[in-house]
Amino acid sequence: RADWKLVLTSFERTPAKPAYAVIAPDVDHYFGGLIGRLTVPGPRQTGQLALTAAACVAFLDSQLKGEPEALAAMVAGGARDFAGLSGPFEIRARS
Repeated sequence: RADWKLVLTSFERTPAKPAYAVIAPDVDHYFGGLIGRLTVPGPRQTGQLALTAAACVAFLDSQLKGEPEALAAMVAGGARDFAGLSGPFEIRARS
């Protein structure tokens, strides 16, 4: 299994700013078989999928609707508080 921190290389090195990264440790790309490959062995990562969806909606609201406070609240306060869910989850921002 590759080191998950390697996927942050593009986030850390991009000249584009602002840049954002959603970090959900121990989450696979299929959220335990919830999306894509439904035959992936669990456990199902329902909470992590909900957090990722909330992060995506906040990002789109901030970028497409011109509501920067949507994403700023998640970055500053943490996605767990924003989505009302628990579990390891982080959103990093570079400006």
